[in-house]
Order: sequence, then C-alpha cells, then structure tokens
Amino acid sequence: MKKESKANTEESRFDISDEVLDQLLKDYRKPEDLLGSDFAFGGNDYVLKSTDVQNQVGLHDILFAFEFGGRRYYFLCNTIEHTKVWQCDENYRPLKEMTRDEFCAFLFEMYRIELPHTTFRDIVGRYFRIYGRDNLDEHKPLGTTRGEVPKKAITALMKLLAAYAAIHDLQVAFEKSKNERDAYKKAQDFQFIPSVVKRQLQDNEKRIEELQAELAQLQANSGNELMGLETDQADRIADLRKRLTTAKRQKSRLLSQLSAIESDIGYEKQFPESLFDVATSPDNLRARAFQRLQSFFPEVSLRKISDMEAFHKQFVGVLNEEYEEAQQRHRAYSRNCVTG
Repeated sequence: MKKESKANTEESRFDISDEVLDQLLKDYRKPEDLLGSDFAFGGNDYVLKSTDVQNQVGLHDILFAFEFGGRRYYFLCNTIEHTKVWQCDENYRPLKEMTRDEFCAFLFEMYRIELPHTTFRDIVGRYFRIYGRDNLDEHKPLGTTRGEVPKKAITALMKLLAAYAAIHDLQVAFEKSKNERDAYKKAQDFQFIPSVVKRQLQDNEKRIEELQAELAQLQANSGNELMGLETDQADRIADLRKRLTTAKRQKSRLLSQLSAIESDIGYEKQFPESLFDVATSPDNLRARAFQRLQSFFPEVSLRKISDMEAFHKQFVGVLNEEYEEAQQRHRAYSRNCVTG
C-alpha cells in the first residue's frame, strides 16, 4: 500500500507496508480506553468527562490488576461510586473497600516512590495526554487543566525531579507571610484595625518619646516635692492636689457661665435708643431706612412700635439687674474655688 504527500512544493514518496499499518491499527487506542487506564491509576475523568461512555454504555464495572514483587493485586471500581475502589480476590470478588485517595496512597507505596511533598496523581495524572481533557495545549505542555497557573506546573515538575525539597521550607514561609499580609490588609479594609502610613507612624513614635520625657520629668518633680515628708503629710498633699483639680474644673465651668451672663447683659446696649426716636430723627441713617419702610407700608404705626420697644426696654432692665447679681455671685464663687 502506497501513500503520497507533498512538502515545501517538492514531491516526496514514502511507503508503509501492510504489516506496519496493521500494527499501527492494532496499537491504536480510543480516548475512552486511555481514560479507562487513567481511571485504573486513580483518575476520575473517565466518569466526569467521557460523556460517550456514560450515554452509550451506562453503569459498568472496570476490573484491573497490578503486579508488585511477583504478586498480583486485583481491584474493581464502577462508574456510579467512582470515588471508591474495592480490592478483590483473583475472581474479582470484593474483599476490602477503600477511598480513591487511599488507593493512590497504596500505589505510591507499592511503586516505592520516595519523592517528598508530592502525590501519586500529581506524578501520573498530569502526564496523561488524552483527547477530551484540558491538557492538550502544546504551548503549555506541563499543565493539567485549562487556566492552571504556570507556577503550579513548574512546582510539580520540580517535585518529580527531586529538586523541590531545597525550597520547600522557603515556599511554606512565603505562603504563611503572604496569608498573614492579606489578612492584615483585609482587616484594615474592614476597619477592624487602623491603617497607619509610614509618616503617621513616625509622628506617633516621636509623640510617644515626647510624652515619655514629660512623664519622666513629672515623676522626678513629684519625687523631689514629696521627698523627706512624712506619710501623713504626703497623703495630705495628694488630697489637696485632688481638691485643687476639682476646684479648677468648677472655676472653668463658672467662668463659662459668667461669659454667657455678660453676653446677655450686653444685649440691651445694642439698642440704646427708642425705635420711635430713631425713626423720627432726620439725621439718623436708620431713620431714613424706617421712612422708606413706611413708604412701602403706610399703615405701619411707628408710635405703637415705639411703645412696644419701651416695654421691652423695661423688661430687659429687670433681666439685666438679675444678670448683674448673678454675675457678681459667679465672680465671687470662682475666686473662692481656688483661694477658699
């Protein structure tokens, strides 16, 4: 049997014998067969990704065996409970049930794999190249799934070549530090802890030093003042200081009240003149303003407004007398707070 092909516009001929073609057809295995082999090595794509098998074949068992040290180990698994594997006798009667992870650990041990920090599936499953899986990208030959980060694939290859142990501790320390940093940043984002920039940190440290210096100075002064005094005298001084602090607070409050009273007393001084007198004085600017107001509202009686102002003036006078008395009382009391 002869076949012809063209390459680079030049004809080339090659011959494939019937025997070679028969051998190629004999060795050809369908993707379902390859996925079945992967299934026997602890994979699960035969169930999860081979839809033709599920639609055309349905529920079925897969029987397989491994030989280690001249002894055969028989196993059975099915497409329904695909996360379980049964160890069997030579007639494939189930003897022991195990999870797929336990089965992979068994193979890891029986193959005498002594590579640290890796698993049996990471060694075997990553390198099954089968149609229908997501690892057929020729530009990313180490990847197991579409979208896998290159770092993970490179790490798996380093483990396979026993080159990962040298950086394992550094990688663990890096991941721990990264997780701690991410947790710290999230805590700041949610305002569980305050966010402090470098400049603010420096200012805070400087302020702490200043306060510590002031505290040391106060402690030194306090020690010098009380040095050589009897216990009763020192207690008396401490009590007087406490009373002095209370008196100062009372004085501050009274001065605030006194300021409010003096402000009220000055209210009447803002309007010393009668509105009627202001309105009728020809030389007063406000008089001209009232005359313009009366031009808009002719019915307004400036006399009545002046009478109301006179009553208001008397009322304010009474209040001012009371304010002045309160002012004198507060001034006297505030002086007594410290001297009394």
